[in-house]
Amino acid sequence: MDTIKEVEKFIKAQPDYGNGRYAIHTSSYEGWSLSYHSLAQVKLVVYRFKVNDKGVPFDYQRL
Repeated sequence: MDTIKEVEKFIKAQPDYGNGRYAIHTSSYEGWSLSYHSLAQVKLVVYRFKVNDKGVPFDYQRL
């Protein structure tokens, strides 16, 4: 399981992503977070998520 590729698939599936820029961050608080800039509406969207023992991302929460 390539965690980064799975997260990229999730980001690119979001209706407001629109091929903007994105970043994936490690966090001391519950694992990982990701952010992306929507080109359509010029806004920053941030999610927090977890990764299980097999590297599968889950429990995405939009902040």
